[in-house]
Amino acid sequence: TLLKTGGDVSIDRLIKSLSGFIAEIPDELKIELVVAVRMACLKYPDKNTELMSFLSSVLREEGGLEYKRTIVDSIIGLMDEIPSSKDSALEHLCEFIEDCEFPELSIQILHLLGEEAKNTANASKYIRFVFNRIILELPSVRCAAVSSLAKFGSTVPSLARDVCILLRRCLSDNDDEVRDRATYYLQLVADGHSDYLNADIDVRLADLEYSVQLYLQNDTTHPFTIENVVPSQEITEEKMSDDEKSDILTPLPGQKSEDDEKELRSIPEFSAILGSTFGVTKSIELTESESEYVVSYVKYIYANYIIFRFEVINTIDDQILENVSVDLQADDDWTVETTISAAKLDYNKPSHTYASIRRQYGVFSSNPIPAVLKFISKDADSAHLEYEEGIEDEYTLEDIHIRISDFVQPRSYTLVDFKKDWPLHQKDESVARYNYDQESLQDVIDEIISHLGMKAVDETQWVPADVQQYAVSLYGMFCQASEDSSDATNEFPVYARVIAKILQKKDKSSIILKISVRCS
Repeated sequence: TLLKTGGDVSIDRLIKSLSGFIAEIPDELKIELVVAVRMACLKYPDKNTELMSFLSSVLREEGGLEYKRTIVDSIIGLMDEIPSSKDSALEHLCEFIEDCEFPELSIQILHLLGEEAKNTANASKYIRFVFNRIILELPSVRCAAVSSLAKFGSTVPSLARDVCILLRRCLSDNDDEVRDRATYYLQLVADGHSDYLNADIDVRLADLEYSVQLYLQNDTTHPFTIENVVPSQEITEEKMSDDEKSDILTPLPGQKSEDDEKELRSIPEFSAILGSTFGVTKSIELTESESEYVVSYVKYIYANYIIFRFEVINTIDDQILENVSVDLQADDDWTVETTISAAKLDYNKPSHTYASIRRQYGVFSSNPIPAVLKFISKDADSAHLEYEEGIEDEYTLEDIHIRISDFVQPRSYTLVDFKKDWPLHQKDESVARYNYDQESLQDVIDEIISHLGMKAVDETQWVPADVQQYAVSLYGMFCQASEDSSDATNEFPVYARVIAKILQKKDKSSIILKISVRCS
């Protein structure tokens, strides 16, 4: 609080005070302090030297992965926000990787050094730190160091000769990927194509793999190029198992869904307001299957609307229903704009009625929405059915729910790509913490994945046995409502990290949950 509200004259005193007790508090509070220090640095950029030095000192002390990751992300963020701090920030990070116990952070920093080499006043002074990782580290870190070295050589021409000498030393490494990377980068330099390392090629690995497989199955007399890459989404979805597909939201599958959407768009009240369809939920029952009236529904998701398509079946053989509709009593955040009635409902023949709700920007879930089936009941044996007034009646249904998972499509993603993209979206982060009485980490992880509607990166949703803490990374595409009420679908990637930890208190255990969500 003092860091957020105090003036710049008190920063030095506060930092000295923090240094005295930060080692004694748990990581959760340390993370809050680091975030506060970063905000203070942005508020008082003239104090960035003192605050950056403080972050560097606590980075080298004891702490868990999430705590250290927060510090590293904060230093990188400050480097972007305050350009004058770039050299000192990189020096602090270089000192950290000299004795870093977390390979993930070493890889992240090595990647950063390679990217920022051309933007530093003296790039050569960082090469020693990078090459030390090739000598002393695990294979995954050595691979990242080789790639970082190659970036130095391609972006700083004066260092190209020295970098090639260092890369040749890597050709005898005992790890095949390290050797392969060094060979590849040296060949690029020899062929005069070192600029390939700096090309910004926006190609998904899944698309590239699929395209190469297609290329190998056909004519290979012509060289394979980036222009040959085609999307693999449809093929990927066909090969996905049922467990991999979302229990909540799926793309429109098969001819039946296509016909249903054509029917939906043929309704005049909807045809003018609907843009492209983001997705459609699975059917949800609103009554028991033995009820007098059996009602189920699906939700069609659009940029600014949710269309509810209700299927109603009348199971009473001596009764015909007319003017059948479902009345939704939504709260103020969700406006019911249109209700379409079914003109007639015969015995045991399904018919459809519709309702549209307008979405609001920034609203993703609702309280339970009461739903009531309304109709006019007539005697099926009446000789003059068209002249019979009938009886107005209604039937209470189960509540309807709008969840954030309705607006998310789970997508496959590699852990390598996730780790590369995660630090890039720190500014757009939301963090929530919960306590669960459940004792199973797996149950909690499964529940959160279902709630968010996302997909675990690289199938990491399975919790190993006998662990007290587990983290899983999630990825998906999110459909946001438009701020300007346009019909264009506003889709963007969404990333999440879920950390669940068992907390033992006396004879009772609970689970502490932290969910961090970042959007691009």
